[in-house]
Amino acid sequence: MLKGVEEEVLIGDRSGHAVGLSDRITREFSGFATEPDLRNVEYTAGPHEEMETLLSELAEKRRELRRILADFGHYRILPGAVIPLDETSEFLITDAENDYYRFIRDAYGDRIVTVSTHVSLGVTDPNELFRLYRVLRCEAAMFLALSACSPIYRGRLSGYHSTRQHLFPQTPERVPLFADQEAFVGWMEARIAAGEMFNRRHLWVGARPNGPQTPRELNRLELRICDSIADRDELAAIVALLEARALFLLENRDVDAVAGRSEAELLDEIGANEEAAARRSLDCDVARWQDGRRTSMRSWIMDLLDEVLPTARRHGLDGRLDGISALLERGNPAQRWIRRVENGESVAELVLSEAEEAERRDGFVA
Repeated sequence: MLKGVEEEVLIGDRSGHAVGLSDRITREFSGFATEPDLRNVEYTAGPHEEMETLLSELAEKRRELRRILADFGHYRILPGAVIPLDETSEFLITDAENDYYRFIRDAYGDRIVTVSTHVSLGVTDPNELFRLYRVLRCEAAMFLALSACSPIYRGRLSGYHSTRQHLFPQTPERVPLFADQEAFVGWMEARIAAGEMFNRRHLWVGARPNGPQTPRELNRLELRICDSIADRDELAAIVALLEARALFLLENRDVDAVAGRSEAELLDEIGANEEAAARRSLDCDVARWQDGRRTSMRSWIMDLLDEVLPTARRHGLDGRLDGISALLERGNPAQRWIRRVENGESVAELVLSEAEEAERRDGFVA
């Protein structure tokens, strides 16, 4: 299955404070893109069928960006998915002449100055794409819980494991579990006409169908809910779990989130599960979409692992899934960082040490 990764990162100085450099980076170097705020920069890897090829390309993009930042004056990629140290709420718009960027600034302010790792899977059959969308939209909170890495916000613990998910608006507020592409096209065009969406990119939800010309030309399912995933092995495990789940669903066509449940009830549960995962990640309780039964997040993830493991073995993904068990055992980055701060490490010390550790993992030497 084709897989691609879009990674957004925060740029900062050597002391851990965010800086606006994306306009200069994209002006002087190809392969990078701006976001509405200058402190964010974006790049992609894939699509590739082979996981190792995808991971290698992504690692090289990270090293390239790190080299650029070092040449600019000893800047670096900051850890986490929100601005870790700075107190300012100022929005640093990348291009004041860009209508969409101005809209984002005026509508949301610095709530959207966050970063994440988006994972896309190639699915070209529209009926299968929307069935996978419906199920994975209901299960997206699991992937947020595994990837949560933004407990530090503006110099202190925020009280959330994913401050990014808590801050970032879902837009529009209530997005349906579309029955098919025709419903998706009609809904999106109506929202844009009514001014509820600025354009076809203005659909911010945990998972969504996507393609070259959304909503009419689609070729992939995009998981957007993850916090930024800096560790290669953790990223590989999370992508493998997503791929194994998608392959399982393609092999079991009777599995559909809307079978026997009302859409309104499912949407309420999705929102509640995602907010619970934002607050407590792997330690939260959630409702299973199949029947609404309450369970722990860890149990939900372990049950999913058990369900997809035979499919993963057939496709050579089972070795990567060992990383999910390891994540459950040691905790996600947010949980590990919270423990370090509670044990006496300062937030500033943690931010700098994590930035340096990420550089080492990516094989970058300043």
